[in-house]
Amino acid sequence: MSFLRLESAALTETDKTIVELKRQLKERDKEIETMKPTIVKIQPVLEFVNSFDAPENLKTILKFSKTTT
Repeated sequence: MSFLRLESAALTETDKTIVELKRQLKERDKEIETMKPTIVKIQPVLEFVNSFDAPENLKTILKFSKTTT
């Protein structure tokens, strides 16, 4: 006569990988949350830098602003 045994399934390698990836995602999300205030502060600088069509133009403006201060 066969008996029914209830056991919890052992984690397979795939399950372990999924658990680890979920942990990494949570950690990344926490890092992003802590960086959000800094990103908000940097945004105007990024917009200023991106407003120049060539790096040479940006260098010229930055050199000019150094000499005038």
